[in-house]
Amino acid sequence: MKTNTILILVLMPMAFLLFSCVDNTNDEDCAYDDCTTLYPTHGTMTVKVNFDANNSEIPIQIFSGYYDTGELIRDDTLYAEKKDFVLPSGIYYTVAAKYKTTGSDIIVIDGEKIDVNSRKECDSTCYSVTDATVNVKLQY
Repeated sequence: MKTNTILILVLMPMAFLLFSCVDNTNDEDCAYDDCTTLYPTHGTMTVKVNFDANNSEIPIQIFSGYYDTGELIRDDTLYAEKKDFVLPSGIYYTVAAKYKTTGSDIIVIDGEKIDVNSRKECDSTCYSVTDATVNVKLQY
């Protein structure tokens, strides 16, 4: 009986060591230099417009969601061919630009999502943002 007790006391710790979880990850194999572990809450949307003799300034509207069903979040007027807006990430945005033409107005609409990407890097989750670019240039 004494032999069985000694055998159990010796074999149990050895079994735990052999079959327990071991982290085989080598930190040298991890690429943390391009890893942001904080979830990005904002990204950039670039709005592109163009000018002509009838349009020296372009009024725009930015919608969270789609033009016909989304929420208007910003009214602005652009005086340069592009402007960046910092907006919450993970959302699809639509931009409407109003151009004057002879006899009527034309509204140009485009949209894109500011996307958040994630990847697993060893024991961490790394995040990045794919910024959006919308082209609301008037084309004839």
